[in-house]
Amino acid sequence: MSGPPGGLLPAWLRHPARAGIVFLIIFIAALFGIFTRPVGFLAAIWPANAILLGLMLRWKGTAGPAGWIGAAIGYVLADCLTGSPLDVSLWMTAANMAGVGVGLLLLRRLTPAELALTRSSGVIALAGTALAVATVGAGLGCWAEAVLFDRSPLVAFGNWFGADLLNVMAILPVILTMPERIGAAPVPQPMPPRPERRRRPPISCPEEADPWRWAPAAALALSLLATALVGGAGALTFPVPALLWCALRYPPFGTAVLVLVAALAMVLMVSVGQVHLVPPIPREDMISIRIGITLTALAPLTVVAVTASREELMGRLQHAATHDGLTGVLARKAFMEKAKALTDLLVAEGRPAAVISIDADHFKRINDGWGHPAGDRVLATLAGVMQAGLRAEDLLGRIGGEEFAVLLADVDGVEARKIATRLLDAIRSVEVPLGPGADPYCGSASLGVALVIPDGAGLEAALAAADRAMYRAKQNGRNRVEMA
Repeated sequence: MSGPPGGLLPAWLRHPARAGIVFLIIFIAALFGIFTRPVGFLAAIWPANAILLGLMLRWKGTAGPAGWIGAAIGYVLADCLTGSPLDVSLWMTAANMAGVGVGLLLLRRLTPAELALTRSSGVIALAGTALAVATVGAGLGCWAEAVLFDRSPLVAFGNWFGADLLNVMAILPVILTMPERIGAAPVPQPMPPRPERRRRPPISCPEEADPWRWAPAAALALSLLATALVGGAGALTFPVPALLWCALRYPPFGTAVLVLVAALAMVLMVSVGQVHLVPPIPREDMISIRIGITLTALAPLTVVAVTASREELMGRLQHAATHDGLTGVLARKAFMEKAKALTDLLVAEGRPAAVISIDADHFKRINDGWGHPAGDRVLATLAGVMQAGLRAEDLLGRIGGEEFAVLLADVDGVEARKIATRLLDAIRSVEVPLGPGADPYCGSASLGVALVIPDGAGLEAALAAADRAMYRAKQNGRNRVEMA
């Protein structure tokens, strides 16, 4: 007799591997935090809560019952193996997981851009979430700490609150800004596989390495060294200028990593007495230092979010200035400029190139019969299939109306004709609905191909020759390819 159907099994039985992965990560993170405990106090660094929150935000499959059960076992086992009573361990685990649950509910409301900390609103939401996570965790866990270490609940609340606040603000941004996303679905291609790329790239002038690339990180390392050597409460602010410099030069992930390194280094320096505070402060006053370091981390994260948002806006403006708003391909001016620069480079290096002139057949009938919205849909569809059929190094531009042009790098006449034929086949496969009761538009275009002659007039002469070949294709019946 067969076993019970999968839908009747508990989630943690249906996904044992998922629970096991979360358990292992939280178990290791909790052990690391426990080993940073000063005698008689909670951990100086407790990464488990921030890591669990980051896992559940970035990889949503871990946010189900399997993930929660695996995390709970990891917390409890780490505590019990290091000597904590089971009842106290269960109490502190419940407090940790309650804080993570509150953080998950709050941060799930953010947009992807905010969650990736490329918007200042995302950093503000992160700071508010860290405050909520720390408050909930400390409010529930301070009583367990008071029992475990025999101190007042108020002092225990402050210790837990300061540690959780700092750990979430320092560790969670690294997970949220990690550039590689796991499990992304492949983008479907609308036409057959693209032609193989040539052995040589069309542009052979790599950008020079920035000699100052590592200067902000080096400045941060020197500022942390100065913090340890000089000492005093004011020394904890030494890394701030370097962190702001890092935020201006590095992307969000790089900045988040450096913020984490700086925050952990400062906490450890204070915990082991490397930063000599005069007069010495009691352990209970570490809350104010942790909050201060948290605010130090908040500044560069805000700067990098504003910088990323500005760069994205500038990129959109640049794209709008150089690309056709309807089809998304290069606008005429941008195409001519890029094609001229690339053609000059190819000719100077003795490498072949070709151009294709493309004109949609009978396009005026579409605009006259069904209006410009129908014509716009046709043009956008044609541009999409053509762009998909070109190599990454080829240039496609809308020259005007229903006319497009393509610059092909490192191709001879035979290969240029093959690519043009592939484009025509893709155009022929297009069907665009025009309106109620009308037959759909079936793609048709006339293409002319011409080589760029090294000793001729370059791009302009090649485009003129391709245009003449394209008009010859129209005269010979349309929907075909002609060579110049």
